[in-house]
Order: sequence, then C-alpha cells, then structure tokens
Amino acid sequence: GVQPSLSDANQRLIQDHGRMIPEAGEIKIALLESNPEIDKELFVQGVNGYDLSEFNNIMGTKTNIHYLSRTTTTSFLSEPKVPFFFNFYSKEIINEQETILEIEACKSGICIGIITWLRLNLYEHIYFENKPDEKGTSGWVNPIYKFNQPLKLSKGQLIKIKATLLKDHVWYEFI
Repeated sequence: GVQPSLSDANQRLIQDHGRMIPEAGEIKIALLESNPEIDKELFVQGVNGYDLSEFNNIMGTKTNIHYLSRTTTTSFLSEPKVPFFFNFYSKEIINEQETILEIEACKSGICIGIITWLRLNLYEHIYFENKPDEKGTSGWVNPIYKFNQPLKLSKGQLIKIKATLLKDHVWYEFI
C-alpha cells in the first residue's frame, strides 16, 4: 500500500514546491551466494537418513529470514541491479510493470537465488539502504527468491530474471 498512500499524500497534502520524505526509492537485487546458515533455512536435504531434497522443487520460492542482516554473513555473486525505481512525487501509481534482467556473475560460486533490498532517497543526497551485507538494525526484512536447487555459476555467466511489479508487491522468477 505504499504507492497509493504516497500518491494520496502527494495530491492532498503537499503544496506547490513542497517536499516529501522520502522523495524516491528503488528496489535492488543481487545473486546470493550459498552459505551454510542460509542454506539450512532455505533447503531440505537429508532427514534421519532419508533424502528429502525433491521437496525443494515444490516448496515456495520466496522467503524472509528476519534475522539475516544481524547474524548471518551474506555475500553476492553479482553487482546489484535495480529492476524498479519510484519517484514519490509522481501522482501515478504503477499497477503493473515487468522487466527482464540479465545479471552477470562477478565471481564463481554456488548461487541459491536472489536477495532484495530497498534504497530510499530521503532528501536530496541523504539515503537509507537496508543492504543485507551491512550489519544494520532495519525493521525491514530482505526477501530471498530461491532457486529450486542451488546453481553452480562461473564468473561472467549470465542469469536471466523476470521481475514483476504489481500495485502492492513484487515477484521474481528465474528464466
């Protein structure tokens, strides 16, 4: 509900030349490198001697790990990409937008999916970012969109991701 709330505030409350905080925002994504702590939360392997790894193919792909930024070391296999940008002074609400991103692996490793975060332009050149590799205290989680199975990537390899923005949520798919 962020877009409708800011659009309403922009139309009803801001006078000519008025300022809004935040002024703009963007969603960022990056390829997430495998890590034993995160893997344990995202994938099932063996339990009591039984191989349950096939369950990974039917489990949901989006998950939130609430404590990720405080206790777990995260590392990326790509540079961040920005699938969506928002100008909060705009009176238009984006009801649907889709883009295909090609993300290049900047190093070789095991990729478990993509991780997302926000970067808000609060005022002029003042920013807030809840980047998952920084030990912050943000109340916002960093959603992870996992692959069914981890992928072994080589440096320079391209991964295609379809990013979909709807009025109240986003979705990412490996294509």
